[in-house]
Amino acid sequence: MEDAAIRSATQADWPALSRSVQALREHIGQFFPVADWQTSSHLYLAEIQKNLTEKEGAVYIAEKDGIVCGHVFGWITDDPDSAELHPQFRRRGYIDELFVFESCRYRGIGRALLGMIVEDLKSKQVSHIGLGVLLANAQAVDFYKKCGFQPYFTNMKINFVEEKPYLLKKSS
Repeated sequence: MEDAAIRSATQADWPALSRSVQALREHIGQFFPVADWQTSSHLYLAEIQKNLTEKEGAVYIAEKDGIVCGHVFGWITDDPDSAELHPQFRRRGYIDELFVFESCRYRGIGRALLGMIVEDLKSKQVSHIGLGVLLANAQAVDFYKKCGFQPYFTNMKINFVEEKPYLLKKSS
């Protein structure tokens, strides 16, 4: 990794994290209809902070020359009373977001951020760690596979509103 430091985020980092989250949402907008950032940012960031607080979450940032160049959020999904899941699998880690600015990609920063959140969640005695990735985002799908993640569940949908053509692309 080229000169980027990975560290836990502090409250003082939230303005920079907000910009990183906004950049991620713009990137995702290539594949998925996201809400307008100006009208939804405060709600979205409040939801993330709530999950981090209530679900034993963690936030790590990558910083290069004092500038945030990526982030990762993760937390625990705990279903102690679930009749559906075997007790051994009721406490799971979930990686909600991982993003590295385009100018900082292909330098090991994403892998370092992912490694930090995986170790953090693993230390909290989870049975496994999951994440969601849009199939149309083939670059991200390939990245997670190279890092050891394997597909195990497929969400399918039927649309009742017209989507943009790019949403129908298949990953390679």
